[in-house]
Formats: sequence, structure tokens, C-alpha cells
Amino acid sequence: MNKATKTLAVSLSALSLAASLTGCGPSTFDAKGKIEDPTIRGAQCDSKMFRAVKTGDEVKVQAKGNTVAMGKVGTVKLDDRSAAGHGYICSFDFTVTGVPAGEKFYTVVVANQGQKEVSEEDLSTGKALLETPHLDNKPA
Repeated sequence: MNKATKTLAVSLSALSLAASLTGCGPSTFDAKGKIEDPTIRGAQCDSKMFRAVKTGDEVKVQAKGNTVAMGKVGTVKLDDRSAAGHGYICSFDFTVTGVPAGEKFYTVVVANQGQKEVSEEDLSTGKALLETPHLDNKPA
């Protein structure tokens, strides 16, 4: 490696470091949220026979019509909301790592069961809520 090549390599490394420290470089975030699927008392939320969504199903995050990151549906729990008049809900967590930041809205596609547009703020703070009866049933 000659002196000019070494100087260029050092300059590019310094420029890359400066960009990442100032936030000018590419940045990503982990998209987090919940998927809620109404059910009946005594239901098995992890049943593969009757659930629209199940643990391990694919979750895609799209920006401008292109898939930018993929993850999986995570753990599930049965929430009893009958006292509030809402019945029983299977509540699934999801996380999708490495979503490129900078879009105001993203489309989240769940297990090819439907999709919903969600803000970057809600995805990055874990406030994204997708409800299976309210997903647009036109998966991308």
C-alpha cells in the first residue's frame, strides 16, 4: 500500500467515524409492538389451528412499498379484559431489528394476514398496536 492509499484509507475511516458520531450516517432502530387477536374464554393462544397469528410467524416492516426488515412474532399471553367488557385477547409481542430510521410511517405486515401503517415513533417506542380484526387484509 503506498502513502496516498494509506492516507485515503485513514481519511475515509475518520469520515465514517465522524458521520456515525454526528448522526449523519445511516441509523436503524428496533421496531416493537403488540398484536392483539380476540378470542374466547379458555382458548389456547398458542394453538396453531384457530389463531390468525401465532408465535414464530413472520413480521415484515416496509417503507415505500419495499421490505426493509423482517422479524418474528414472539411470546403470547391471554389477557382477560372481560371486566372491562372487552372479553379475552391473545396478546403477542413482536420485535423487528435493524429497521432503517427516517421514514414518518412504515407498513407492518403480519403473517400475511394483513397490514397496518404505523408511525416510526410508535414502532421505535414499542407503542405499535395491531389488532387482527382491524388489519387491512391486503398483505404486501
